Amino acid sequence: MRTLELIKALSDAEIKEVEGLLSGSKREGLLRLFKELKKYAIKSDKPSHPELYARVMDEPYRKEKDYMLRNRMRQVNEVLYEYLATQAFKQALGNEPTTFHYWLSKAYYDRGQKNLFESDIDSFIKDARSEITRSPTNVPDCGNNMFALKTLWMIHHDARVPENTERQLIIMNEWMAELKRRTLYKVREIEARTAFLDMILTRMKGIEPPTRSEGLASLDLTELPGDWFARYLVLKKHVYQTSGIDKIAVLEEMLQIGDVPEHRAILGLTDATANLTNLSTELIIAGNYERGNETLERLLLLCKKEQEPVPIAALQSYIANQINLARYEKGLEAYRLYQKEISASRSVRAIGIIACYLWLMMGEEEKAVKNLPEVSDLSAQHQIHHRFVYLISFIIRGEYDLARTESGNLKRQIKRTAGIDHAILQSITSLYDKYLKALSPHKTEERKNLAQLCKTIKERYAYWNQIATRELPLRWLMNRLKITAA
Repeated sequence: MRTLELIKALSDAEIKEVEGLLSGSKREGLLRLFKELKKYAIKSDKPSHPELYARVMDEPYRKEKDYMLRNRMRQVNEVLYEYLATQAFKQALGNEPTTFHYWLSKAYYDRGQKNLFESDIDSFIKDARSEITRSPTNVPDCGNNMFALKTLWMIHHDARVPENTERQLIIMNEWMAELKRRTLYKVREIEARTAFLDMILTRMKGIEPPTRSEGLASLDLTELPGDWFARYLVLKKHVYQTSGIDKIAVLEEMLQIGDVPEHRAILGLTDATANLTNLSTELIIAGNYERGNETLERLLLLCKKEQEPVPIAALQSYIANQINLARYEKGLEAYRLYQKEISASRSVRAIGIIACYLWLMMGEEEKAVKNLPEVSDLSAQHQIHHRFVYLISFIIRGEYDLARTESGNLKRQIKRTAGIDHAILQSITSLYDKYLKALSPHKTEERKNLAQLCKTIKERYAYWNQIATRELPLRWLMNRLKITAA
């Protein structure tokens, strides 16, 4: 009887503590069962079900009601499991400083305590690296777990500048070295225990033991056939090592693995949404806008089904991709539908700019200008896109002199702005200049000039179209000129 065995694992003082846990009107029946069973903890026999049922239920035993006793025993077992696990955990916290430090740092991490986490984590890791335990049951992984916390914290909280990224790579190498060292300790312990069992077995069989060590076994980390999780982790690495068609294939395989229900239960929704977001991005970059849209709509449905918020990066891609698909009203519909989520995010201004371009594509320049976010709150790239909205608005209104003046202002702003792709943005502005120059009061001449401009862009259509995927001012101009793949 499992419940009886669990009670036998307790000391007298612990039995009193468990009785305290079972006290209360809602657990009165469980306490009565526990007290009956503890009487047998010091005996060699155990009660029969009918006997125990009659004492606990205070009524004669009936086979059809036996489930009631089994249900109470299951509930008592759950209380005992939790108690024993908690006691073992408390003992580890008290006896193993590294374990205590890991759980303390995790508490800082989970609660977002920046000052506490960053001031303590390095000293905790330093202490963990110097600790070597001789306990045969201890698994010294807490130091590695703290490295896991620290590296993830840095990725999410450090500013994305080269110096920080280089520092993070150094920490990753330190983590790998520590993991290798601790893994080596485990391997050597396994080898020692294996050698002990081999020695015992040779003696029992009367075989002459070897006179010296035959060498140490090496650890083979080759991916095991059929190990889906190992395969998934390899693919996760390949995501950052591939691009284009190769990256799409990697992400599709990751999603295929995650579609298996038992795999999904382990990987969770976060992995699925991240993979769908990444896949849609790659498809859109590759010019496969329809498949990218289908992938994003699959993500939206998944989040709705699981009642989880949609990742803001996916929302931004979804709304922006409607421009590529010329489904402008659909993009604005999504912008309005998810306004609450967008407004609460750091991407609110970036997505606001995208919405302005949706209005521009529909020829509604007044709405575009009216809804422009504050320019001071935008990134350098979006400040340029912000200014293009005015240039395009002047063109839509036929105010070409103002458009030419604004184009000159844009070129000067691009030249003095750091952190942007100057060559690409200057080339886009140059196309606008050529467009404005092609316009003429003489329609025949204008048609000829515009045809020449269209020919120039069409000759390098794949190049310009890929740029237009991320540079919305170029997409507007290509649409204005009715330039398509055909």
